[in-house]
Amino acid sequence: MQSTIERRQRIIDILNMRRSEKIDNLANELGVARRTIQYDIEVLSCSYPIDTRKGTGGCVYVQDGFDLYERYLTAKQFELLERLKGTLSGEDEKVLETIMKSFGRNGGVRK
Repeated sequence: MQSTIERRQRIIDILNMRRSEKIDNLANELGVARRTIQYDIEVLSCSYPIDTRKGTGGCVYVQDGFDLYERYLTAKQFELLERLKGTLSGEDEKVLETIMKSFGRNGGVRK
């Protein structure tokens, strides 16, 4: 059984990754009542840019541009990795690609 803090951190992680999710899905995935998730969202929305949409297709979502784990490479760093990637093959190339994808969206380059 996870603590309230762990559950709320997991909600943030899920929303950060998926961008939106239905409350019922979160409750099922985390093994708690729907009302528990609703209360967690109320609390989390005081500190994070989280909002809800009601009605058909309703969900909990994070606002555009929010990334809890925002990390970026500079353009020069990304270009160097691109050049190095051309010298690699097989598993090494795949590992480097995952590193490049991990450092932000839109190709991982800070604009």
